[in-house]
Amino acid sequence: MRKIRIKCIALALALLILLGGCGSGFLSDLYPTTDSVGIPEKNQENHKGSEANSTGDLSSDKDDDPADRWIYVHVCGCVIKPGLYRFKDGARIDEAIRAAGGFSKDADEKSVNLAQIMTDGSQIEVLPSGVTEEKNPSGDSRINLNLAQKEDLMTLTGIGENRALAIIAYREEHGGFTSVEELKKVEGIGDGIYQKIKNSIKI
Repeated sequence: MRKIRIKCIALALALLILLGGCGSGFLSDLYPTTDSVGIPEKNQENHKGSEANSTGDLSSDKDDDPADRWIYVHVCGCVIKPGLYRFKDGARIDEAIRAAGGFSKDADEKSVNLAQIMTDGSQIEVLPSGVTEEKNPSGDSRINLNLAQKEDLMTLTGIGENRALAIIAYREEHGGFTSVEELKKVEGIGDGIYQKIKNSIKI
């Protein structure tokens, strides 16, 4: 009995030594090492994906950049290929004319301002030769407040799309302007802007 007891004790000690030597490996298999954010390294790929999704669709952030927004413009009149075209926000009329195949032979190239920035939903009409002269037989280049379209008004200093639309709305409501100074009654147009453009407008 004594020999059997000694053998049992020796066997128990051997098992303890064996377990003590490989215990750290056994525990590391159960609990894999982690990085600084506390996510198991083998799960980092999944974690990064879920982190991106938690902030929303990252591709939608590009919509906040004007360079990634699109506008639609109707190009018509004396161009080779009139139609509806799409451009990056901030594009100029020159790009629209080139996209439409360029001016046709009978186009009056001076009837549009190639440097003007286009706005969404606008129409760019290239007039035929002679029409511009008929509208302004005296060669007067001033903008007629009672006849000008939005794009024409926007060529004036300090007049953007909103103010151009306000001018059109005012003249439609009041049956037209009776004097150029009446322009100051339009919402958003004060004496400062009027003084800058008074020599460029007429009725």
